Amino acid sequence: MMVSRNVAAQPIPMFSERSAREPMVDVDTIADESAESLRIRTEMMLCLQQYIDQQRWSLAEACQRLRQPSPRMQNLLNGEIGRFAIEDLIDLLSRVGLTVQLSISSTRLPNLPKFAKNGPDETSLHH
Repeated sequence: MMVSRNVAAQPIPMFSERSAREPMVDVDTIADESAESLRIRTEMMLCLQQYIDQQRWSLAEACQRLRQPSPRMQNLLNGEIGRFAIEDLIDLLSRVGLTVQLSISSTRLPNLPKFAKNGPDETSLHH
């Protein structure tokens, strides 16, 4: 004998009670991270634009030297920062012989280790 139960399906909550009242992520943190990424990409793009201008390259020459199609190079020269990831800009800087140096600091972690470049292929950790 089979017993059937008529149980109404209960919807699965998409948010916890806590998340319904409070944001799950810190909006200020996201804004700070986005602003920092934008600042870094802007600095790299400006360096590329300045380098191309100093070399007095035409659009065609910049495309050839950076191995980029014309529309992409126009995006760069027009400052369309949203079209370029940090990695893209690092690659373009490298293609013209410019290097990117990284400095990391923290106000939250006072004992953050510092990395120092000792030689061409040697990196050591300094405290």
